[in-house]
Amino acid sequence: MEIPVTFKSEENQLYGMVHIPEPGKQPKKAGVIFLPSGVKYRVGPHRLYVKLARQLQAQGYPCLRVDTHGIGDSEGELERGAITNVWSQIETGRFVDDTLAAIAFFCREYELDEVVLSGLCGGANTSLLAATGDRRVSHLILLGLSTLVSQPLETFSDQLNPGIATVIFSMYLKKIFNLKYWFRLLTFQSDYRLLFKSISMSLLKRKNTKSEADKNLTRETDNRFNKALVDSIHQFMTSKKNILFIMSEHDPALWNFTHLIQKPYLESDSRVDRDYEVAVISSANHMLFLPEWQAACSDKMTSWLNARYP
Repeated sequence: MEIPVTFKSEENQLYGMVHIPEPGKQPKKAGVIFLPSGVKYRVGPHRLYVKLARQLQAQGYPCLRVDTHGIGDSEGELERGAITNVWSQIETGRFVDDTLAAIAFFCREYELDEVVLSGLCGGANTSLLAATGDRRVSHLILLGLSTLVSQPLETFSDQLNPGIATVIFSMYLKKIFNLKYWFRLLTFQSDYRLLFKSISMSLLKRKNTKSEADKNLTRETDNRFNKALVDSIHQFMTSKKNILFIMSEHDPALWNFTHLIQKPYLESDSRVDRDYEVAVISSANHMLFLPEWQAACSDKMTSWLNARYP
């Protein structure tokens, strides 16, 4: 059963869709809330949230897909200007208050003692930043966590890191005998900035030692690193609560997450409880648009939750 719902967050009326397990299905004691990915509304990119919620609903989990203010059917407005400005606000907590209102509504109306927060990209950031604001948040499932804060007028070339640059460089190499590619290159139809940057970063990665590469990465990303995420992880996990990080193999965010959070913090900081898991979906991109990538994500979420809610 899927039911449209509405509730208040400060002065805004927010809308969402609740998935209720079918009669006869023993409901789990925890519900799952899906938070918007950037400015995409409650269905998620390529209807990802609809598919995930229905899969979990079939397992007995009540789910809420919510539109935060200014998104989808909810009241409120997003400021005019570059979309990267909105992304940076979301990445640093714009929708935290709406999330706390959604938790309160979901637990009150559906008699839940615990909720799991989840979302892709900006939705993962919102989940993590809001998690410590309500004790009823028991676990987190974070898809494609964005560790860097978006910059104004940022392009795909600006997001390149050594990991994704190597993938792009290998794609260019496969086209070296393709006449159509050479025609595009010689007629100024190619993205020359992306081409030269991917080549230079790939060559530097091979030339540099690991420590030199890490220093270069740190210098380039230090001002953009969202340090509030690390604080939230520490506070959440020291409460003996669990996090599942789901990343995509061909997502630029994977390299940043690995080198800025996983290796220097999760694997090295003795203060962090080790009950977390990082799952990487093979060959997938950031938006998980192929059915097999979505299925892999859904299966991992379901098995991970079922291990905690038998």
